[in-house]
Amino acid sequence: MDRPDPIVTNEFYHLYNRGNNKQRVFHEDSDYRAFLTKLNAASSRHAVTIAAYVLMPNHYHLLAQQTRDDGIAKMMEALGTSSAKRFNLKYKHVGHLWQGPYRYAFIPTYEGIAEVARYIHLNPVRARLAKSPEEWPWSDYREHVTSAEGFLDQVLSEVQGNLHHGSYVEFVRQGVADIDALRSALFASDEGFLPPSSGEGFLPPGSSKDEGNLQR
Repeated sequence: MDRPDPIVTNEFYHLYNRGNNKQRVFHEDSDYRAFLTKLNAASSRHAVTIAAYVLMPNHYHLLAQQTRDDGIAKMMEALGTSSAKRFNLKYKHVGHLWQGPYRYAFIPTYEGIAEVARYIHLNPVRARLAKSPEEWPWSDYREHVTSAEGFLDQVLSEVQGNLHHGSYVEFVRQGVADIDALRSALFASDEGFLPPSSGEGFLPPGSSKDEGNLQR
């Protein structure tokens, strides 16, 4: 996949991918756990900070920052290869696990970092897989809930104007009230925080063509 915009060290990016042909990639708890173990190992090895993440039944979102050149590229290569090998061996699957190379979008502002993190953590709620982000076990939102003043709280403290809502937990809870409006505002952003439209092959979480068959 052509990468016209290089990933810059010490900047934040929204990374995402989904199963090939929209297939489910996480079937059991052990699948989620294995992916997170691989993510933790690869991010540590390649000097990448994961500021927020969520694993959904057929896709994932990461908010990441590399502190060493090529860190994200190396991390994502290792993660994609190892997760595909495990899936194919466990489920006797042949062919590609992921839709293609991972995609990414640069997040240039503190406002964007806060908004994308909130969008990531609210994915299970918008897909109707959980009533609140705390209920979904396959994200790091609970860690932010228990943190007295975590990284995302510090990010919010740098945001001026309407986004300055105090703690990150409060900021997320405000987003629960109108999740569709939240996503619409982000999707319309000129800064490209969210996955491209369905015409590009990545449908919004919660759409009838993407997640409807995975709802519980």
